[in-house]
Amino acid sequence: MTKMEEYYYLGEKYFFGKGVNQSYSEARKYFELSAKLGCIEAAGMLGDIYEEGLGVDVDYAEALKWYKIAANGGDAISQYTVGFFYQIGRVVETNYQEAMKWFKLSVNNGNETAMVGIAQLYMHGQGVERNLDEAEKWLNKAKDHGVDGLERSFEILKVYKQIYK
Repeated sequence: MTKMEEYYYLGEKYFFGKGVNQSYSEARKYFELSAKLGCIEAAGMLGDIYEEGLGVDVDYAEALKWYKIAANGGDAISQYTVGFFYQIGRVVETNYQEAMKWFKLSVNNGNETAMVGIAQLYMHGQGVERNLDEAEKWLNKAKDHGVDGLERSFEILKVYKQIYK
């Protein structure tokens, strides 16, 4: 086991309280050591810690910093999260093209939830021309891949199809 893996494993133990008393501050310490040695999973966990305020004050800028490191390393969940930050303008200027880029990378790396982000951008015409057929295609792909909670998105799509005939 490499030092990077050892630090990540210790970070997980403290994060989830596996065999030790749970401590987000200890988890953060070990995740930082692991991430600095190149562990993208540890960088993603640090993003979660700062975004959720787990043992630290919520710090979206710090979260985004770590998510970008993980996303650039190929972590699909972090890619989706970076896209979401750009979609809603969280600590960055809203940039729908950038959101689309990260959502597509996330999908290509196996995160089906990012299909919903792509569908939303097409549905609302954010960064792309409004295309309800394309939105429906992406929602159906997400549904076919087992993504839950799509009922509202399909309802909104139905209404949009009546409005934007």
